[in-house]
Amino acid sequence: ALAGLSWQIRELTPADRYAFFLTSCEKLSLEARADVTADSLAAVEHRINELRAQWRGLLPKGTMELTFA
Repeated sequence: ALAGLSWQIRELTPADRYAFFLTSCEKLSLEARADVTADSLAAVEHRINELRAQWRGLLPKGTMELTFA
């Protein structure tokens, strides 16, 4: 449900994105995780935007290495 939150649509507010998340969970018969909030989604969007800027700086070729904990 998180992957389909239209991260490329920057006009969505964190509250809009959270409402979309809840609707997506309901449609997929999934229980929404309690740790997913409008604030946590805003933090994710911020990080995605940082990574987009880094990615654009690698043009025309380049590699990004990310570590996930």
